[in-house]
Amino acid sequence: MGLESWFSELLVLLYSEENKMKRVLLIVGGLSILGFGIYKYLKVQTDLLKQFTWSFKGFKIKTFTINEIAVELAILFKSKSNIEAKITNLYLDGFLDGKRVGYVEQTETFIIPANGSATIPIFISLNPKYVFNNIIDLSLGIAKNKDVRLTLDGYAKVESGFFKTTVPIKYDVSVKEYLTLSKAKP
Repeated sequence: MGLESWFSELLVLLYSEENKMKRVLLIVGGLSILGFGIYKYLKVQTDLLKQFTWSFKGFKIKTFTINEIAVELAILFKSKSNIEAKITNLYLDGFLDGKRVGYVEQTETFIIPANGSATIPIFISLNPKYVFNNIIDLSLGIAKNKDVRLTLDGYAKVESGFFKTTVPIKYDVSVKEYLTLSKAKP
């Protein structure tokens, strides 16, 4: 029995008057299987996009004047999946001891290769007014041997093709911890 004869028998079976119920069941079953297949494909692709990790690589103070404080942050994004992805938007709020001192939103697109990594430089210009308003509190805390906490809180929007997801970014470290970690790195 060839493929053409099998297909023609299927058409006769579907379009005969006495097989209306079979036709409805076959169509509903076929659409259900197709719908489940599409759902499963989309779920797998979205899960692959979520297989991204990030780590804070460090920061450098580029400018420190009365009018501007410019800092360069480096964040390493790693892909554990076999699909290439793009980071299309990155947003971070910066806090010193729980007090907001600035934010950054980077809309430049960065490519993260499949099973690879990429370091994304982020340039932040802080308003010294926000930092210096809290500098007395921070200085008194340091003088009392209290450690100052640096917190970055935000997200990265990751996409591949028409699949999109959001990766949360939360980094919290004390200045003493950061200096200890920096010295330990080669």
